[in-house]
Amino acid sequence: MKLFGHDTSPYVRRIRVLLAEKAIPFERDPAGWVAPSDEFTRLSPVMRVPAILHEGQVVLDSRLIASFLYDRFPSAPPEPPSGHLPLQATLWSPGARYDDENVLLAIDAAIDSAINVFLLEQDGVPVASSAYLRRQVRRVASCLAFVDGLLASGVTLHPEVFSFTDITLACALDWLTFRGRHDVAAHANLARFMKAHEGRPSLAETHPRLALPAPPPRAG
Repeated sequence: MKLFGHDTSPYVRRIRVLLAEKAIPFERDPAGWVAPSDEFTRLSPVMRVPAILHEGQVVLDSRLIASFLYDRFPSAPPEPPSGHLPLQATLWSPGARYDDENVLLAIDAAIDSAINVFLLEQDGVPVASSAYLRRQVRRVASCLAFVDGLLASGVTLHPEVFSFTDITLACALDWLTFRGRHDVAAHANLARFMKAHEGRPSLAETHPRLALPAPPPRAG
């Protein structure tokens, strides 16, 4: 299996974390989207990361990749490190798929909006001068408030398991903090969630601050 995408992308990172959690071996093409490899541009017409190549099958987009990994590698994940919750055995929590997909949609909406603001600011478009960018900032806050409310007093979205949706949330919050896009600490439940999982090896070893160099991210 080959994974395409740079280390600062929260979308690439969620797949790196899932691969680590399921103990699936893979190789990297870390070129990303700034200077993509010829192989990547040949395989991906959408030109966004992540993408994977496995036994001749190309899979684009992080959600579809996650579904592919659960379908192709259905065996139970390894035991979690001591003190950490086990990875959920299925992509969606039994009986709660559509709730989970709503949460994932909200997380992706927050990240996509934050990336739009980040990249347009780099191009010299200030938020204050753009009604579109101000809406993006409000969307980030609205989505995070929604997810914060769902966590209530827990440290995962479903009791006693760490799911792919939890992975996406952790990667999103770390990226928002890393890029200075939102004050996550303003949401008590999200801050508690981050603290509870910051030492999980799959997350600690893939944090965007470890990426050098750190190119701007791209949604995927």
